[in-house]
Amino acid sequence: MTLNRGLELFFNAGLTQAKVDTWSGEDYDYSGNRLPYVPRYTASSGLSYLLDNGLFARGDITATSSFYHDGANTLKQGAVETVNLSMGYLNDRYTLTLWCKNLFDREYTESATYWGMYPVVEDATPRTIALKLDYRF
Repeated sequence: MTLNRGLELFFNAGLTQAKVDTWSGEDYDYSGNRLPYVPRYTASSGLSYLLDNGLFARGDITATSSFYHDGANTLKQGAVETVNLSMGYLNDRYTLTLWCKNLFDREYTESATYWGMYPVVEDATPRTIALKLDYRF
């Protein structure tokens, strides 16, 4: 939605009710459990601003409800919200962007699984700041 010349507000949301109908084996039965890596909701919202001279800025917040990493629904990640920012300059030939993902360094688990009886966890990327140059020819 355009609020003013160059200023835009955006919002999106998703809702999922994903459960396993049948998933069983000799030693397990995950039927009726929530599907791994599928949160019930996701949402993001933010503002972007582009000036006539090519300067721009954008900020957004992304939210994900809790989800499970495994079919047994034992490795759970709680709800997560992250904030991202970017600013820069663009013209017909190039875009220069300074960006920051996960501004507040929110710690959460991106993936997890069992290796034998022990969970193996991969944490999400911490706060990341970068300068990016895109050149078009």
